[in-house]
Amino acid sequence: MAPCFHSFRGENSVILSVCCVMAMYYIIMDMSLYYTLHNTSLVKEAAIDDPSRFSPFHPLTIRLLVLDQTNHYIVRPSTEVFNYMTNFSNVFSFISPNIISVTHAFISIVVGKMVSSDNLRHRQMGAFFFELRTWLVSFAGVVFRSQAGRPIFSSLHGIYGTTLNSVCDMLGGVALCVGVCVYAVRHYGRRRTNEVSVGKGLNVQVPSNRVIVFNVFLYALLVVLSYGFLAYFVMHLERFLEKPFPDPQLTTVQTTLLHASSTWLFLWMWRFFTQQMFQYLVIAIAMDKTWDYVSMSLYFFYPTVIILMSLCYIYIVHMNSIILSGEFTS
Repeated sequence: MAPCFHSFRGENSVILSVCCVMAMYYIIMDMSLYYTLHNTSLVKEAAIDDPSRFSPFHPLTIRLLVLDQTNHYIVRPSTEVFNYMTNFSNVFSFISPNIISVTHAFISIVVGKMVSSDNLRHRQMGAFFFELRTWLVSFAGVVFRSQAGRPIFSSLHGIYGTTLNSVCDMLGGVALCVGVCVYAVRHYGRRRTNEVSVGKGLNVQVPSNRVIVFNVFLYALLVVLSYGFLAYFVMHLERFLEKPFPDPQLTTVQTTLLHASSTWLFLWMWRFFTQQMFQYLVIAIAMDKTWDYVSMSLYFFYPTVIILMSLCYIYIVHMNSIILSGEFTS
């Protein structure tokens, strides 16, 4: 038992070390992104059309600015480089983005099954497959933009392919949460008395099935709320900051708002939620701290997200009162 325990602690130390290195990388890249944004006009960025250019800083869009750091700095560049080096979207043109979306949906089901396992190695493999699924979600978007001749990473509404990819992406989150819920219920169900001993005279209350299901549901609901409001926030910012205005004065105001520290702060804060929240959960699964993370994170995430949503709504109203008037209200 002792060698296994020391091995487990060693694995967690490695995972934490990797996370710290990645966090430092994200901080450096976010600082570079901040300075790049202050010298950028999103209206001009939309004119950049070079599929061979692999920069996380150009062309910038609102949709890219709210993308979580893992997807922005690791997943998305790797999918774009892979597609460019292999010419996948042209050589395998019969493989549509929809096929890729359905593929990562099936992988999501495998993830849910593996994450619910009692075997830690199986759960860790499930975490790995979830990252593979995340890579395929991004790759489906890359293939779609390449085959459609739209290299700009921006929001596309009302298109069947993007809708299907979004639905399959949501399925991945649902499968992960269901797997976590099944594992926690099964794990604590076997230990269900009234209390379980955890050391010298210390006792901890074992959560009931109802508490487990409710907490996991709250976590999933928080992600859904975050995605929903972020889509609303992005839609308005795209109207305000990516739309060219014929009035030079309004263009000046638009640029000032884009470069405002408050705009960056709200965009930057959203990068830690939505998809990134699944990354936190995956790390907890890999470290065998799933229930500890889910039960404790709700106390932080819910107040933070509710405050952030409220401030962003006020900011949208503020920007609307500054920019939109007359014909611009339509």
